Amino acid sequence: MQLSLKPILLFTALLGLLLQPAYAALKGVDKLERGVVRIVNIMVDGTSTGTGSLLNKDGYIATNHHVIEDYQELFIITHNDEQRIEAEVIIDSPALDLAIIRVRGINGHPIAINDSRLNKTDQVYAFGYPGISDQAPGGSHAIQATATEGTVSRIYTGSWGGSRSLKIVQHDAAVNPGNSGGPLLDACGRIVGTNTMAIKAQAGHGAFWASHASELTAILKDRGIDYIRDNSECVTGSGDGTDAQARKDALTAKSAAELAEQRAREAELKAAELRQQMDEQLGERDKQLNWLIDNVLLAGSIMAGLLVITLLLAVKGNRQKAAQVVHQVVEPLSQRFRGSAPARPPVTPASNPGPAPVHAPSPQLAAAGAGGIVLSGFKGQSDSVCLQVTAALLSANPKGCSIGRHPQLVDLMLDDNSVSRRHARIKRDANGFTIEDLNSTNGTRVNGVVVQPFKPVALPLDAQLQLGDVKLLVSQG
Repeated sequence: MQLSLKPILLFTALLGLLLQPAYAALKGVDKLERGVVRIVNIMVDGTSTGTGSLLNKDGYIATNHHVIEDYQELFIITHNDEQRIEAEVIIDSPALDLAIIRVRGINGHPIAINDSRLNKTDQVYAFGYPGISDQAPGGSHAIQATATEGTVSRIYTGSWGGSRSLKIVQHDAAVNPGNSGGPLLDACGRIVGTNTMAIKAQAGHGAFWASHASELTAILKDRGIDYIRDNSECVTGSGDGTDAQARKDALTAKSAAELAEQRAREAELKAAELRQQMDEQLGERDKQLNWLIDNVLLAGSIMAGLLVITLLLAVKGNRQKAAQVVHQVVEPLSQRFRGSAPARPPVTPASNPGPAPVHAPSPQLAAAGAGGIVLSGFKGQSDSVCLQVTAALLSANPKGCSIGRHPQLVDLMLDDNSVSRRHARIKRDANGFTIEDLNSTNGTRVNGVVVQPFKPVALPLDAQLQLGDVKLLVSQG
């Protein structure tokens, strides 16, 4: 009996199709296009371009160090050339070839980061603005991001040629000059790496490199920059990805709700602590006032009686006895007032309206160095501010007491939009108190003089301290 080969060939063809890798379409391309920007670096000797990923609504963008290196002017172009915005450099790490820049007023869609779920053979996409696209037919520069598809070849620890090691992702999603700094995405559109051209990969070799997303999130955590973290499992398959996107949106909403609840609890605790501190300060002032009233009345009674006795003795001609009475009564009374008054360190008006250098000690700073200080004032039109930098808080933080807007990054929270997440740090040394600006956005001033970032200056009592738009008076704690 003769067998037909047609059914066998058909079965073999179908089996081959089933065994091929199942690639799913990249999810949320429209939103991704609003989260990937083109970066233009105008230098002294020319112009270069690269790519960046929008991380949050505050306009922070991740890219490569070599994309922004030696810039004179720096700006970004959004999808379809809708916006051109000047950028400022916030973080620059040559060793990791990573940088964070910031633009204000961008109308984009931040991209979530997946910094743990990535394995060999996972499907990935390179998204960016390669310069070769500007030479495409049409005669104009590319105003849409280019996407290429590939898989993860390996994940290993290496370096970009220096001593600093980092986690690196090798993949075969084609990238070209101009893709530098752009995102390497998983199938759910989350950043799993930052494409880097420090290793000069040639197109067609099928090997390209990106720094692992965990290197980026480590920098963001260290500087307190918000980002969307999504390490959930990526559900791929046919369809438009609506269910997966819904899970992602639900996860983001849940994280935002939990963060809001946590911040509300922290704000409530801070408010209760502030009320207690104000009550304690008011109670101490009331105690001092009562002491003053009682002793003034007592002193008045004693002085009145003494005056009568002195007049009587003087009238009788015994002036020597009168002088003796004055000496025996007035001097002990004066000593009693000096010895029993509530302790209060002397305050000497500052002769220099600006911040003094750290190495210039003064008696006022030496007196203040033994305890704490209070920063009091107002924010806005009517909201009062009272921050107490106690001796216990300074002892618990040898590097200094940090002040800022982010409750998880600082020791004392100052909730005002003009104040940075980590704005300034107060320290105490043998000479007294100093304040150091932590590269804040809106700056720090002492008596109207700008404090340079990371250069501590003296913080004397009765000084006017300004953090952003909030003005505070420094007094003894």
